[in-house]
Amino acid sequence: MSQSILIITLSSLTGSVLDKAKLLVRHLRKPGLRVTVSHHATYRDYPKLVAALWQLFTGKKPKIQRGMCFDDFPCVSAGCWLLKFEFSYYIKSNYWRNLINNHQRHVVVGGTVLTSYILTKLAKVCSLWIERNQQRNRIGKAAQKRTMELQLTHKLNIIRILNAAFAAK
Repeated sequence: MSQSILIITLSSLTGSVLDKAKLLVRHLRKPGLRVTVSHHATYRDYPKLVAALWQLFTGKKPKIQRGMCFDDFPCVSAGCWLLKFEFSYYIKSNYWRNLINNHQRHVVVGGTVLTSYILTKLAKVCSLWIERNQQRNRIGKAAQKRTMELQLTHKLNIIRILNAAFAAK
């Protein structure tokens, strides 16, 4: 297995988490690491991947879709059960288990630590880049962007830690 990092995030289509994830994956690729982005598919963006409550009786199951995001990064979109209940995004499943086990390192980029729940259930160590203060999400996009830029200098330590871990192998 080559040196690989799995970035687990929210939907890769919208929001400030998107900007964080883009920045991180582009920086991680520079030293030649294999970076894959994965995210939980939402019904609005990926209705064919999600098994909504009213579809369970027809036997529909969540699906995954491989593609590209951020222009040229491999991406895995993973559907879920019971989309109205956020906990269902984080249920341990075979496709998440396989995806996680096929990567050496894991970084979670999100608004809360809930996105890392699946890694915790699989007893995997990961790096987290989350909002320190949820209230900042309500202040506005301009303030949020300034906050993200300030936090980036601290978060680049994630890259140093990952690079040191790979160099030790």
